[in-house]
This record gives sequence, structure tokens and C-alpha cells, in this order.
Amino acid sequence: MAAATFVTDFVAGWVSGCSGLLIGHPFDTVKTRLQTSNTYNGIFDCFRKTVSKESVRGLYKGMLAPFVSTGVMNSCMFVGYNQSLRLLHPGTHRDHVPMHKVYAAQLIGSLVQLIPGIPVEHIKTKLQVQCENKTAHFRGPWHCFRELVQTGGIRAVYRGGGVQVWRDCIGFMFYFPVYEKGKREIKKLMKDKESIVPTIIAGGCAGSISWWVICPIEVVKNRIQTASASTPKAFLPTAKSVFATDGLRGFYRGGLVLLVRGFPVNALVFVVYEKIMACGMHSAAVLGLVLLALGASGLDNGLVRKPPMGWMSWTKYYCEIDCVKHPFGCINEDLYMAQADRMINLLFYPILLASKPPIQPTVTPVIPGKDGYRDVGYEYIHIDDCWMANQRAPDGQLVANATRFPSGIKALSKYMHDRGLKLGIYEDIGTKTCGGYPGSATHLKTDADTFASWDVDYLKLDGCWIEEDEMPEQYENMEGILNGTGRQIVYSCSWPAYLIDQPQKQDYKLIAQYCNLWRNFDDISMSWSSILSIINYYDHNQDRQIPYNGPGQWFDPDMIIGGNTEITYDQARVQMTIWSMWSAPLIMSNDLRTVDEESKKILQNREVIAIDQDPMGIMGRLVANTTDLGVYVKPVVPRDTAKNTTSYAVAILNRSSSKKHSVTLQLSHLGMSNAEGYACRDLWELSDLGTFRPRDSFNFDIKPTAVQFIKCSLPNL
Repeated sequence: MAAATFVTDFVAGWVSGCSGLLIGHPFDTVKTRLQTSNTYNGIFDCFRKTVSKESVRGLYKGMLAPFVSTGVMNSCMFVGYNQSLRLLHPGTHRDHVPMHKVYAAQLIGSLVQLIPGIPVEHIKTKLQVQCENKTAHFRGPWHCFRELVQTGGIRAVYRGGGVQVWRDCIGFMFYFPVYEKGKREIKKLMKDKESIVPTIIAGGCAGSISWWVICPIEVVKNRIQTASASTPKAFLPTAKSVFATDGLRGFYRGGLVLLVRGFPVNALVFVVYEKIMACGMHSAAVLGLVLLALGASGLDNGLVRKPPMGWMSWTKYYCEIDCVKHPFGCINEDLYMAQADRMINLLFYPILLASKPPIQPTVTPVIPGKDGYRDVGYEYIHIDDCWMANQRAPDGQLVANATRFPSGIKALSKYMHDRGLKLGIYEDIGTKTCGGYPGSATHLKTDADTFASWDVDYLKLDGCWIEEDEMPEQYENMEGILNGTGRQIVYSCSWPAYLIDQPQKQDYKLIAQYCNLWRNFDDISMSWSSILSIINYYDHNQDRQIPYNGPGQWFDPDMIIGGNTEITYDQARVQMTIWSMWSAPLIMSNDLRTVDEESKKILQNREVIAIDQDPMGIMGRLVANTTDLGVYVKPVVPRDTAKNTTSYAVAILNRSSSKKHSVTLQLSHLGMSNAEGYACRDLWELSDLGTFRPRDSFNFDIKPTAVQFIKCSLPNL
């Protein structure tokens, strides 16, 4: 019985804490920003600026760790409190326990919850004060935890903990006692003794009063925890700084938010807690699972935290379906199997010899060859348009063309997975695909379930044959349906590519909420002029694009065409360089069976790919520009979080088709300010250039339609 009560206490505390978090976290974010920054003119200004710059997601920054751990903290608090009450006054209903024992029990409960509470509060606070500039910020709770431990050990995680101990011990003196006393007194005034009104009023008042009392301590705690690691602060100096800057009012910055937030959040916490305790352990478990599902549905799908890499058929093969005239280059299963085999360098084909190994359902997994594309990061093989039959099956499902894909897509998917690769597939959000095959418009769920049953890993959803105004709702619907399949499928949208002439409708904030990556400009073709047109478009629109590019959400400027004879080696290096500076997907479209060795070196340059795959995922910026020349800068790792300095990649592009240019650039003009200098390296020549300090300059001669690509790393990291 005691064990069951303990478990029910724990689950009820977890569920009630998470329930309150869903309402309270936006208020908490605003409160934290008001307390640590002077850039906002009150609550509503902070709400407005946060949503305007970062969307509603900005209000929920730092919530992942609390969603998992606030429940644990709340559980520890309620378990400590209730178990203490039972020990101090066994056999007595809580409504009749003497108030001095309520005070003793609340002290025990508050101390128990501090063990997980201090690191959770610290990490949450650091994440909440971040804005969209990713160069000096944490990518998430676990990254924040690792950075704190790496720079200061486990003690760094508990920084500000002493202040939090005082805050919580004082705050909880007004929490459980106000709740218990208030509920008892309100019950005396009411005829309906089973009403939840006393719980709502007493719980809300307990939350508001306790938070208002500790607001000055909360302000000081947040200032300490958000200070840089190199400038640790103690309580008294920080408190004096607050008073010197803002007077007594400074200690109550965000206090109104605490009052407004405290009532509904804590009213809900106590109502949920009391109801679960009344229903027992079975209901507690069910509600816990429901709340966990709701919380999980609000998170992204966790995929492509780095730009995806792979191979796609469209630009090289388009919709070629005549396999009699083009046996080595038509859209059939043999083509994709052949590219997969070369991706891992399993087989060495004579030039133009197609791969036709049979698809075996029990094939032995293959270890990728040491010099294959797979080993440098390319992992997706994408089927594009024209793979399906002209009509759906009688049950409404999509089916592959039986002549060109006799084994079916599921078998092809297994072929990829057995070789350490992943399969991508194509469909259209409209009534037909761009090639005229059946679209998904009225079959979103059927098609999503079909792709999941085929073990597809990546869906490219095009935008032909649909009204532009219907795109937002339909693309959003498909995102929810894909998540509901239970299979993790990367979601690539062509939504904004159909709005090039209506940039006001290219709502990247909205698009990034639903898509892992998205096309937003013309298809690439096999020419230098096409590459250049894409670069020019991205240059002119970088201010609109940069804020929305990052882990799990990428701009897709279209396929890499290196390895084809229509462009030079220098032009292939340009495309790989600029795409890598943008943190763009590297999806090749060529024939891997015929790619020459020089092109292969370009496509497999590990140091260039490392810039593209940099874990910060920042889209590089054009910082200097003339008719012929463009200079791009991108912050990359390694970085020194204590000094707030980072390494950089620098690309200098010569757009001219006829002129060579000599270029001199001073590092400080590119934003490089580390006094100890940078170790710089030529990424295409794979040679060290030496150590450069901010006042030093680069000097390069750049050929027509060529690029200079450099990485300047912080020394000794």
C-alpha cells in the first residue's frame, strides 16, 4: 500500500507539473528575458518581439529539458511533501494536519526537488535568454549541459544553486501552507464540499504569492546563471549591481508576469494533482501517457540535424522512361541500385555498364568501402518523379510501374538499408505530379501510410497542380500525417519554390515549423549560368533566409551537379563551396558510375563537407560584394564559449567568366577579432596557410568562375 501511494504521488506530481508547464513556460520565458535584459518595454513588448522574431516557438525555448524534468522535480516535491506529512502525522487527512507540520513537510519537499531542480533551472534559463543569432548560443538542453560540464565541470551545472536553495525554501514557505490553509478556509464558506473551487482559488493564490515573495531572489539567480563562464558572480555583488542599475524596481522586473502566470499555472497543477490522487494509480499512469504523447507531438521529428547528403535522379535523368532507347539511364530500379552500389563503392563497373544485381530479400549487409561516397556522409538515394504507375490501385494506394520497378519499392528500400543507405521517394501535394502521375492531393494519409509501410526514409513533396493559397494547409496536414505514421521520414517541401514571384507569401517562419527542408527557387540545370543564378538569388535574399536555416530546417538550393561534363572542375568547386557555406543539402545528380577521379575528389573533399555539416548549422553571409567578386563568411566550430569566440570559414568567389582577380582581405574586416589569431587552411589545396591575426591580410589570385575556400580555426582547440 505504501509503495502504491508513493508511485501515485510520483506520477501525479509529474503529470501536474507538466500540465502547468504547457501554460506557464511562455510566461516564464518572458519573465526571464525581462529579468536579464533591459531591451524590452514591459510584458507585452517582450511577448510581441519574441513572437515577431522567433515565432511562437521562441516562447517555448528551453522547454524540452523541463518537460522531461519539471515533472520529476514536481514529483520529488510532492512525494517529499506528502510522505513527510504521512510520517509526521500518520492516519490523518491532509485537511486536519496541524499547520506547523505542514511547514516542516514543505521544507523537506522543497529540499528534495532541488537535486534535479538546480541544473534544470540553470539550463532552462540559459536557453530562454537566447535569440536567433546562433553564433554564440546553445543548440538545445543536452548541448548546453555538455558545454557547461566541458568548461567548468559538474559544478558549473549547479552554478547559482545556493541562491536557488534560498529561493525555493523561502518560496515554498508560502506555497503549500497558503494552499492548505486557503483551501480549508474556503471550504468552510461553501456548501458543496466536493467542489474544485477551493482548490483552484487556493492553488492559484499559493502560486502567485510565493512567486511574488521570491521575485528579488529570482532576479539575482537569473543574472548569475546567465553571466558568461569567465565572469562568475556572487549573490551580493549581483544584487548591488541590480540596485545600482534599476533601484528597487529592478528586483521586481518580471514580477507582474510571475503574478499573472502563477495563478492559472498553479491552480491547474493542484487541480490535476488532487484529481489524480482521488482516482488512484491506474488513472495516474493513463494520464501520464496521454500528457507525454501531447508533449511529444509538439516537438520536431528530430531528423536531419545536419544538412542531408545523397544522390537524386532528376537533374541528370529527368523523367526518362524509355528503357529500350536508354537502358543505362531510364527511371527504373536498376538505375537506383547501380547508384547505390557506387555510393558505397561496392562494385567497379566498366564505363556505361549498368548494374543489374537481383534484389535479394535476405541479402547479407554490406560494409561500405573505405573510399565510397557513403563514408564521407552521402547516404540517401532519391527516387524522383515518374516512378509510379499511371493509375492508383483499386484500393487507392500508389503502385510502382510494374515494368520498370518489378520488385516494388519496399524491396528497393531493403536493398538500400542492407547497404547502409536510405531511400527517398517523390510525390506531389497536388492532384498530379509535375510529370503527370497520380498526386497526393486527396490521398495524403493513404500515401503517407504507404510510404511508411515501404520503409521510406525521405519524402520530397512537390507543388504542381495545386492552388497556391491551398499550399500552407496541405503541406501542414502532410507533416502531421507523416508524424502519425510512426516512421521517421524526412520531409522536403517545394512549397516556397512556387512563390518566387510572390515573396510576401514565402513565410519561412511558418514553413520551418512543418518542413525539414524546402526548395525556394528555380530548378538547377546542367550549366554554370544556372549555378550562378541560384547564388545571385540567395545573395539578394539572405537577410530573409538566414534566421530560419539551422538544425532540422534547411534551405535547399537544389542538386549538386559536379561530376557532369557540362561544368568545369573550378565551377564544381564553386558550387560545393557556396552550398557548404550555406549549410545546404548536398544531394548529387550525376552518374556515379562514370564520375572521373578529379570530380570524385571534389565531391568527396572531407574538409569542405565538414564546413557544410558544421554542427552549428549557420547559413554563411555575403559580407562584401562587387560585380565580379563575392566574399562569404560563416562561423564554424571549434569555438570557445568562455571567450565567446569562434572559428570561421571564408569563401571568395570570382563570378567573372573571363577575368582573373587579385584579392586582399584583412581578417578584422571579416569579423575575426581573436587576439591570439587563427590557424588558416586552404580547403581545396588541403594546405596550411599559417597563423593569421586580426590585422593580417589574405592575398589571393582567383581564376575566372573559381573560388578560394579557407577555414580559420581558433588555435589550441
